[in-house]
Amino acid sequence: MHDAHFSKGRPNLSARALSVWAKSVYLNPGDDHYLQLWQHLEDTGEIALLVWNKFVADDIKIIISEDVGSERAARLLYRFIAAIHDIGKVSPAFVVQMSRLADSVRQTGLRIHPSIGNSQDRSQFRHELVGCGAVESWMAHRVFVRESKHWRMVLQVLLQGITAHR
Repeated sequence: MHDAHFSKGRPNLSARALSVWAKSVYLNPGDDHYLQLWQHLEDTGEIALLVWNKFVADDIKIIISEDVGSERAARLLYRFIAAIHDIGKVSPAFVVQMSRLADSVRQTGLRIHPSIGNSQDRSQFRHELVGCGAVESWMAHRVFVRESKHWRMVLQVLLQGITAHR
């Protein structure tokens, strides 16, 4: 069985896309370690492939494979769902949580209004909700979703995977 892994090394993304952070040591403001969003999403997708290959029950694989057309498509969908779970972290409301990392993002040309960090409304734009809205909008325009026998269920699973975590 051949798995389609992400390419090794830094992906061919813009400097803006590469600048967005996902994980930091927020309990220790003096610790400058962080993980870029693209790396976090790739890591999660790779772990999902491992889980699919070693732990997902064969009957579940068959059900998903029949619906999406092949085991390869099912495996890639499984990885995709895992990989996009934190896509909402690209939102300014998330990025501003760490001012030094937000400054790095701003230096690439992404505009983040300074008032977002102090806004009382910022909590209404949690990364899970932003990600859910973005993926729902993106998926609504994809033909492959509407062609699936259970496309509404697939969309619900995708959206739950994004909104159910913190």
